Amino acid sequence: MATWLEIRCEGRGSGFSQFDSRRCWSDDNEGPHGMAADDNASILELFKELKQQAKESGWKRKSNGWHCPACIANKERKGNEHTQH
Repeated sequence: MATWLEIRCEGRGSGFSQFDSRRCWSDDNEGPHGMAADDNASILELFKELKQQAKESGWKRKSNGWHCPACIANKERKGNEHTQH
């Protein structure tokens, strides 16, 4: 038996950005993911690898969980839009 792990974006659910065609990575199942053997050591090792992959590809860990690069950029652009008016 194996265990599937995936880091999912807590910012997902809004679909396409209002600014461009950038979508949340989790909407397309493109977040860090993988299979581990069905034991604690293997699951822990994979989780460490997934966290490293997430950080290297631009994901950020916030107080409510992980956020993908697309959602981070979309939120920043939305925030900038409000401060420019």
